[in-house]
Amino acid sequence: MITNIYNEALTFITALNCNLEEFKKDPEKFYENWDENWYASDTRYEYPIIDGNSLREMTREEKILNLNMSELLQDGEYIENGEILIVECPESILRKAWDKENRIWYETMTKEEIVEVRANKILEYQKLVENKNMLEASKFPSADEISFIVVKMNNLEIEINNLGNKIETFKI
Repeated sequence: MITNIYNEALTFITALNCNLEEFKKDPEKFYENWDENWYASDTRYEYPIIDGNSLREMTREEKILNLNMSELLQDGEYIENGEILIVECPESILRKAWDKENRIWYETMTKEEIVEVRANKILEYQKLVENKNMLEASKFPSADEISFIVVKMNNLEIEINNLGNKIETFKI
């Protein structure tokens, strides 16, 4: 087993080819420069932090806040007053992008792309209407199937109307 040695600043010093439990019994036997303020662990940490009496790897949040590793922030996250805050992306945004500087989400789809998405949804809706009509005309009981299709149609109708409203917001 390997025992990893860290100094009081949590900088990695060395790795020793010995069992951690044996090392703890007599650290100087394995590492003559051992200091009582140092730490030993059987795990090698890239970003160690003290948690109680032991070491562990920093969480993503700790790396962001303690080490200023803002590159680890995900889209929609920013730091304010020592906290990571999250801005949820509005559901109305189809293809989202995050503006880190202004801390806002914005749409990246063009008007033409949204028109195409809406047209495809209209065609999908029309197909559901046809399927519903065929099921209603069949000689088989199909109330559950028709009910399922009606729910899908209602959801699609809402999406189609929302896309229509979104298209209207584009400036000419």
